[in-house]
Amino acid sequence: MVYIPRSKPLLCCTAVLSFALVSTLAAQSIPHSRTLPSFAQGAYLGSASSFPFGRDGGRAQYWIRADQVGLPGAIRSIGSRPSNNYTGAARTQSYEVQGALTTLTYSNFTNVFASNLGATSKVLHARKNVSIPATSGSDPDAYAAQIALDAPLIIVPGMNLVLDFDLGSAVGASSAPYNSDLLVLSSSKHISSDANCGGTLTASSTSGNYNLSLSGAAPQAAALFMLSASHTYWGPIALPFKLDAIGLNGCLLGVDPQINVGLLTNASGNASLSIPFTPPAEAPVIYAQVLHLDATAPTKLATSNVTRSILAGTGFCRYIYNFTQDGTTAQNGPYEWQAALMVK
Repeated sequence: MVYIPRSKPLLCCTAVLSFALVSTLAAQSIPHSRTLPSFAQGAYLGSASSFPFGRDGGRAQYWIRADQVGLPGAIRSIGSRPSNNYTGAARTQSYEVQGALTTLTYSNFTNVFASNLGATSKVLHARKNVSIPATSGSDPDAYAAQIALDAPLIIVPGMNLVLDFDLGSAVGASSAPYNSDLLVLSSSKHISSDANCGGTLTASSTSGNYNLSLSGAAPQAAALFMLSASHTYWGPIALPFKLDAIGLNGCLLGVDPQINVGLLTNASGNASLSIPFTPPAEAPVIYAQVLHLDATAPTKLATSNVTRSILAGTGFCRYIYNFTQDGTTAQNGPYEWQAALMVK
């Protein structure tokens, strides 16, 4: 679905976008490290947790929704991402990791570890010590640690994923200076990724509305708001990719433009888009970027940063854990939390 007001600048902007898309094979993909949930791919989530690599005992279990697991195929290693600007010293940690592809829904994920894993769970990493290197959190595509799995995890489309990290007895356990990036969700969440080459896009939400605001664009000029449910691939092409090949030097396309809305900026170079929206039971994810006119750019065009939005605070992720006590029933949770787990 495309809404484009009749104007030559907007039609020109759309034509350039179309040319960019059919020229993708000439462009250079620079994909982010694969991350679970995929919402976190290439962008910090903003909070921190000692799980799964910063505690010498305890157990953590994550439910990851099918649309956040990514493309089918084999996952052969798993790790985590350090929280932004956090530094951790090298250490050794004992781990067992289990995984289960499941139809278990968000509402049926409880505080009972075994029930969540179900009868088809698989030991992906048998208990053993692993060496965790020193790390610092300054790049959302960099691992805090990466564990080679004993058996691959085969991703199947449409299946949710439960991952279970058992660090050993939680009794007397303590946290090490090794915090992982964590999503804490209580309401809608909006973050930004991918550097712009002109103009800044911000996302927000109010009761019943999803809002996008562009600033720093050319005044009274065309701006094409591109909205999508995907930021990892456009067809077979990995996102983001550089648009240098078509003259947009230093610019990236970071979303699959599924819905395009053309607007004109005001005299200050700003434009806003507000969409009435009532979130369903499971919080949806929307990615957005703007292609707009920019008088300072060689091609007179530029792309904004990418905004990432989870609309509503429930139905996206679930998390339980034992922190200082052992047991088959989790000491804490379920919570609307999710660590950034990086996989290959």
